[in-house]
Amino acid sequence: MEILQSRAFCLSTYRVYFVFN
Repeated sequence: MEILQSRAFCLSTYRVYFVFN
């Protein structure tokens, strides 16, 4: 579960970065 949550967080951060960029 931890890995899945971490992956989701990473994807969310990447998405935010892409939107800001």
